[in-house]
Amino acid sequence: MTGVVITATNETSGNTSSYYIQDDTGGINLFISGGQNFRPQIGDLVTATGPLQSFNDSLELSLLTSNPFHTFSVLSSGNPLPAAKVLSPTATNNVPLMEGLESSLVMMTNVYFVNGGGTNKFLHGKTYVITNSSGVGFNVFLGTVMSNLDGMAIPPFAWTISGALSQFNSANTNLTAGYELLVTRYQDIVTTPPAAVTATAGLSGADINLGWNAQTNIYPYSVFAAANAAGPYSQIFSGLVFTNTSGAFTVTNGGSSPMQFFKISSP
Repeated sequence: MTGVVITATNETSGNTSSYYIQDDTGGINLFISGGQNFRPQIGDLVTATGPLQSFNDSLELSLLTSNPFHTFSVLSSGNPLPAAKVLSPTATNNVPLMEGLESSLVMMTNVYFVNGGGTNKFLHGKTYVITNSSGVGFNVFLGTVMSNLDGMAIPPFAWTISGALSQFNSANTNLTAGYELLVTRYQDIVTTPPAAVTATAGLSGADINLGWNAQTNIYPYSVFAAANAAGPYSQIFSGLVFTNTSGAFTVTNGGSSPMQFFKISSP
């Protein structure tokens, strides 16, 4: 498999290595026994060859450095992360959806940390609970070696929180019991409101070129269109990502259609 590293730290200790990598089809955990010298950075493009195995109901590519047929290497660095899929805590019982997103980068929006606020601080190796406005909960896990988050304030509210959708279900009794959001960077917990998206539109021949201002966070954008300003709007594209740069989208031959109205949504 070849994919971009989406977790910022190694999840294991000792002489092992564990990172989540993702391509256009999905994500998987890359686990290497004897990989104490393999410490890629988030955004690195990694390629690896080895057997597919399962650990506590979660699939992983499991390699041994002592096996000459198991290979891994970093191809390039500084690659953009894939667009995070927006996920609701209420999706836990939708097994096909959760299994399809497992090990991939996901984002939850407008969530509250149980026991957040005050002087409460994060501590690695712990599980924290977030809820939506209706009180539906979801687990957030800080790995056992992720001390980079120690001492950071637990906010009472987050506009967005992003991480790899992981699973640790050692009991093997309930497939939906072990889902959790693996957070590896404090910056992926966004507590300041994002700036409003200001969109522009212009004609280029028969095409309509849409543009909008940059955001400081890695948000996926969706483009909606309608024949009336009041809607209803239909999504025509999703998963657009622009890292700290202005966004753009071209509606091919859109200018040859009757009057249209567009809306940019993020996340």
